[in-house]
Amino acid sequence: MSAAETTTTTTTTTTPTVEEQLKDLTVKHPLHNSWAFWYSMPQIKSGEAWEDLLTKVSEFKTIEEFWGIQSSIPAVDSLRSDYFFFKEGIKPQWEDEHNSKGGKWTVNISDNEFGQGTVAKFWGRLMFSIIGGSLEYNHETKQFEDEINGFYISYKKFGYKAQIWTKSCDKDAVMRVGEKLKSLLQFSEFGIEEEINAKGELKPTKFTDAKFANVKFSFISHDKANEEKNLVISLV
Repeated sequence: MSAAETTTTTTTTTTPTVEEQLKDLTVKHPLHNSWAFWYSMPQIKSGEAWEDLLTKVSEFKTIEEFWGIQSSIPAVDSLRSDYFFFKEGIKPQWEDEHNSKGGKWTVNISDNEFGQGTVAKFWGRLMFSIIGGSLEYNHETKQFEDEINGFYISYKKFGYKAQIWTKSCDKDAVMRVGEKLKSLLQFSEFGIEEEINAKGELKPTKFTDAKFANVKFSFISHDKANEEKNLVISLV
C-alpha cells in the first residue's frame, strides 16, 4: 500500500433490544412532558393558607423517575392528603397563569359504591395515561394536544374526588379530554365484571350495571370570560 493510499475503517452500531435496555438500568426513557409531584396536608388550624399546605416533592422527566416516585408514596386507597401531578412550571393553583383560563373535569368514585379496588385501578390508569401521554395524543392529527395541565386526587368523606385541569375552556378540546376520561373508566378492568353461567364458565358482563349509571364527569370553567361554564358527560 502506497503512502498516498488511506485505509477507511467502518464501524457498525446496533440498537439495543428492549430486553437489553431493561437489563441496563442506566437507560432512561423520556416522557413527552416534564412533571412535578405535589401533595397537600389537611387544614388543621383555621386561617391556614392553601399555599402553606402545598408541598412540591420532586420533578421527573423519565419513566424510571416516575416509577421511583410512584413506588415510594403511600397507595391511593390509604390516602389522607391530596396528590397532585402537574406539568413542570405549573403550580396546582387556579391563580397560576397557565390555569386561569382553563377549567376542570371532576369525577367522584368510591370502593364502597363501585367495588373493592376501583379507586386504585382508576387512579393508576389515570396516572399512566396522562403522564405517559396516551390520553393527550390525537390519533387523527398524530400530535400531542397538551390540553391537560395536571390532575389530582383527594380523599373525602364520601369517597375520592379526581380532577383533571385543562389549560383552556375550548369546548372541542375539553370534550375530547372528557370522552377519553370516560373511556378510561368505562373500559378499565373494573368496568367488566365476571359471572358464572349455567355451564360453570366465566363470562364478562356488559358495562351496563345500575351501580355505574349515575357516574358523571362534570366540567367547570374557571375562566370568568368564558360562556361555556359547565359540561357534563354521563358514563353510560
